[in-house]
Amino acid sequence: MRSFAEAYWRTLLIAGAIISIVVLVYAWEQFSIIQKERSTEGVSGASTAQKNIDRDQLQATLDEFTARAARFKALGASKEAISDPSR
Repeated sequence: MRSFAEAYWRTLLIAGAIISIVVLVYAWEQFSIIQKERSTEGVSGASTAQKNIDRDQLQATLDEFTARAARFKALGASKEAISDPSR
């Protein structure tokens, strides 16, 4: 029984070490891919992900947030009296 427990423990340790190494290699690969993408963006100039926002779109978005905040406050102010069902 002791030899079985020892073999099981060693198997767990080896599996954990292999999984850790695989995760580290995968993370390093992903990191290097991201670094390559960033370096090619810097060469071409401005980032393509950044877009110009016009004032009308920005104001419309801010108005939507203001309306949502007003609706939220209105819901909080109009609390309904709910009777206790256990009584």
